[in-house]
Amino acid sequence: MRILIVEDDKIIGDGLVQCLLMDNYAVDWVETKESAETAFSLPLNYRLKKMMSTCS
Repeated sequence: MRILIVEDDKIIGDGLVQCLLMDNYAVDWVETKESAETAFSLPLNYRLKKMMSTCS
């Protein structure tokens, strides 16, 4: 599964990316609404769902 993270705070975004990568997810991170809209327009199969990571 590929996950798109939209987060403008670099510390939070980096932490989320690292945690999800450790859980073997493919992760893309953007910092703006416009970048997220562009990412969703690409054929990358993002799914909208709430997820919890096991990273602690």
